[in-house]
Amino acid sequence: EIEAAADSLPLAQQEELCAFLSTRLSGPPNEATTLSLQRLEQQFAKLTDEWREATAFKSSLTEMCAQPAYQRIIGMGRLALPMIFRELTHEPDHWFWALKAITGCDPVPPAHRGDLGLMAADWLAWGQSRGYVEP
Repeated sequence: EIEAAADSLPLAQQEELCAFLSTRLSGPPNEATTLSLQRLEQQFAKLTDEWREATAFKSSLTEMCAQPAYQRIIGMGRLALPMIFRELTHEPDHWFWALKAITGCDPVPPAHRGDLGLMAADWLAWGQSRGYVEP
């Protein structure tokens, strides 16, 4: 219900809400918050492993991004953003489709398209400016 309500907000308010929730979730943890966050992290890690295993020998970006585990990560919505950005920080990969689908934004200039390192840097700068990535 909360995610559906958040999706009906204008993009700027969605970003503010996500930043607020990220701050709250990273604040003093209580047991319920810790368990929910752990489950979300575990689900994300499992789906990421499934996606990477299923697409290890694929060269088609469309096939990679249409893979069911990747689509389920997109389905996690904005809650997946901190985890995607963390993955992008450690190992640039094809998270850009998911990031664009979840945020509705694309901070990658045309000159950077096709270069994973530059595209990752563009998205990480975007994420940092919105509080998803620590400076």
